[in-house]
Amino acid sequence: MRRTKRGLWILVLALAACGGEEGLEGDGPGGWSAERADEGKTDDPADDPASPDPRPYLSLLTFNTGLARGAVALAEERRALIIDALKRAENQADVVCLQEVWTDDDAGAVQDALRGVYPHFFREKTEDTGKKSAPCGIWSTYQLDRCVKNNCAAQGISTEECVQTKCAERYDALSDECKLCLAANTTSPTWCAIWPGAPSYAWEGRNGLLLLSRHPIENPRYTAFDTQLIKRGLITARIKQTTVHCTHLSADLKVVPYPEGHDATSWVEEQARQVVTIQNNTPEKTCTVLMGDLNTGPQTGALAGEVPGTFNLLILAGFEEPWTAPRCTWCTDNPLTGSETDRQLDHIMVHGCYNKQLAYQRVLDAKTLVPLPEKTLLSRLSDHYGLKVEMATVMPPVK
Repeated sequence: MRRTKRGLWILVLALAACGGEEGLEGDGPGGWSAERADEGKTDDPADDPASPDPRPYLSLLTFNTGLARGAVALAEERRALIIDALKRAENQADVVCLQEVWTDDDAGAVQDALRGVYPHFFREKTEDTGKKSAPCGIWSTYQLDRCVKNNCAAQGISTEECVQTKCAERYDALSDECKLCLAANTTSPTWCAIWPGAPSYAWEGRNGLLLLSRHPIENPRYTAFDTQLIKRGLITARIKQTTVHCTHLSADLKVVPYPEGHDATSWVEEQARQVVTIQNNTPEKTCTVLMGDLNTGPQTGALAGEVPGTFNLLILAGFEEPWTAPRCTWCTDNPLTGSETDRQLDHIMVHGCYNKQLAYQRVLDAKTLVPLPEKTLLSRLSDHYGLKVEMATVMPPVK
């Protein structure tokens, strides 16, 4: 039985204590916000849930691209490699939810390059609405920036891992306000020490989501989450008789303090509130797919948990992930993570898909040669691996 919103809120607060309008049609990189999805239906027999067509009803792919310059290493060099990988037949799907495509230039490049495979797309161009400040000292900021560039960036080590290890002493000496500013300005950290200051939201307030589809996207909309530091939200659309959610939930940032004076009091509570927004935008009696980097996952088998309370909230909200042999998507064998544990942060969950059978597959996880001016690094496409699902309609038995 579905829990009431009031009951779920009580559970959200208990767990926390423990532990847009549619845009106009795009016109290319740097100048477009979102494509208005086309209406209408195709003549594909799989559009009819009662069709006996034996082909998969819908295939779906989620992938966090890690195109976060200054935060995830080799972003500039990896972009073309990611585009090429998404063009390959084995990595294609009917619907693709990409995260961390932060800049207008990256979003335009990806969409334009994949237009032949995915003619339909939706992206909401959100803006930075925060106040500017300069909370960091010039010398301390410069020293930390040089430490990261000299000891981490050249070796393909991401910034978050770097400030916890090789540059921990310099980072720990900073004020909480300065740490927040630096986290929002990874591409230009020195802005945090120069008047009039740096933006309060990363990547000019963009949310990083890009939804691609082979099939027409009906009634797309973007619902903003109430977040700090990074603008996040939920794309919801109707594709081939199925409601699709594409999102990227807040991360539990261990080295970044949560700002004071807001309704939420921690990154974990902020994340839990996002589950409520997802539930409020999920129809009761239709098949709904939720996919993206959810920054949560249960502890199961060899996989370490990541904010498991939030994953439990999704289960209580009616979502499930019937993957019988889950694998990590944030993994120790990926040099871009610097992780000491294997975790599944990326998910494709379903709600109300009672006549659907799902087959899961981890994708976009191969070793990749990344060319640099003076050398070539053996790395991966992103700090995350992708997840793909083939959804087939299960016909009722003939009586």
